[in-house]
Amino acid sequence: MNILENYNTARQKYGEKLVKCLSDMGIPSQYLLSACRFTTEGINPNDIKLYFRQWMSYVVKNNKNLDVNKLSFDEFYQTIQKYKLDYIVPNKIYCDGFYPLRFFTT
Repeated sequence: MNILENYNTARQKYGEKLVKCLSDMGIPSQYLLSACRFTTEGINPNDIKLYFRQWMSYVVKNNKNLDVNKLSFDEFYQTIQKYKLDYIVPNKIYCDGFYPLRFFTT
């Protein structure tokens, strides 16, 4: 129900054109209200698409209780960065004792 409410609220508040554009870019319906708000604040829609992918990968996967609709863009961005630091773990390749650890990140 919340997904449809976000879509309809975004469409009423920001217009069909912007909502359709962001939806066509691949932003999920439950995030369209926030995505429209961030776009009208001057954030590039391509960046918003990237940030919402990171939001779903790091934040939602580890904390389903955070509501993006209650966050400013700065809080949204900082939350993503915090969860990325907490949950991205490099894969250890080797440590021969003489050189610093070598890491491979994906």
